Parts: sequence; structure tokens; C-alpha cells
Amino acid sequence: MDSKDFTKRLVLNVPGHKEGLPYTAWSAGQREFTPLLLGLYWLCPAGGTSRRDEIEWVVIEEPEMGLHPQGIEAVLLLVLELMKRGYKVVLSTHSPVVLDLVWALQEFKQLGGTESDVRRLLNLRAGGYANELGKAVLKKDLRVYFFSRDNEVKDISRLSPLSDETAEAEWGGLVGFASRTGQVIADVVNRTESQPKAKRRNKAAKVEAPAQ
Repeated sequence: MDSKDFTKRLVLNVPGHKEGLPYTAWSAGQREFTPLLLGLYWLCPAGGTSRRDEIEWVVIEEPEMGLHPQGIEAVLLLVLELMKRGYKVVLSTHSPVVLDLVWALQEFKQLGGTESDVRRLLNLRAGGYANELGKAVLKKDLRVYFFSRDNEVKDISRLSPLSDETAEAEWGGLVGFASRTGQVIADVVNRTESQPKAKRRNKAAKVEAPAQ
């Protein structure tokens, strides 16, 4: 926090840069992540107080904006911490990474997963805090709603890839392209494997033949 000229501003300290980088010079991810991080930290006070009692709901809009998937994981870990502390959290998202976490936790609850499974998912070492977090999130109620363009709201909380409902199977369209890509690649592989070996060798020879 730079307080020169009787004003306070956020700057990034960079080696070799005397003044530091002002907020307007930050990358999109830095501008998105840092204020969010500060807000989340404020909601998680240290010491004997676990939460801000005057706050019941925490609403975060598109926490993935400008972030690498590993950055999204860091935000999601803080979201789970908010839930552990008793906040009700609402996320809007266009990221399949967010729904990956929700789907995994839903599956753990259905299949009898344990806190150690949660720790593995979040890449956390065993310890008092990590164990408590894993146990706490498995007790939470998780809901996913898809808001379609025709203004119809659908509960897709199961996130089952085998669902007959397209909105649920494709997670509101977030994994539709990935699923289609996998299917097309599988079809191409199957088609190639079904061809006679001699025909495949001829195709390979044509590709590998030097230009005349």
C-alpha cells in the first residue's frame, strides 16, 4: 500500500522498479484477483473470531476471470474456507474448473468419499486444518443452476454426464465442446483402426514420401 502524496493506492513491488507498478498497469488477472483476495481475507479474520457475523451471504461473480486454472483452484480453496466458516456462498461462473470441484464433491458424498479424498483433490497435505476442511465441505449442500437464454432456470446439481437432459450432461454448455471433441477423435481413431493394415501403410507411405 503506497501512501505518498497523502493518498493510498495499491502497487505491486517489482525488483528493479523503484516506484512499484500502479493498479492501472497490472494485468487483467492481477486486477481481478488481488481485490477478490483481499475481500476474502477480510471475511476470514484470524484469531478467535471465525467470521463476520453481520455477513450471511457472499456473492462472487465469475471468480475465474483472467486467472490460470491454478489461480482458480486457489480461489476455490478460499470459497470452501468461507463455507467452512458458515457463510452461504453464491458463485456465477463460465468455468468448467469450478464445476469440476462441485461434481467431485457431489460424487464423494454419493460414494462415501472421505476427507482424504477431498485433500487429494485440493492437493493439500494431511494436517489439522486440511482434515477439518475436508470433513466440513462434505457436509455442505451444493446446488448448481443453469440459466438458459430462454430465461428458464434448471437445477443441474447432479452434473451427471449420463443425464438425458442436455443442460445437465453438458454442464450448462461448459463442457459441450470438450465432449464433442473427444467423441469426434474417438470416431476418427476407430475408423482408422478398422481400415486394413495395407491401406494404412499406403497412406503412411504417401505422407512420408519426399517431394519430387
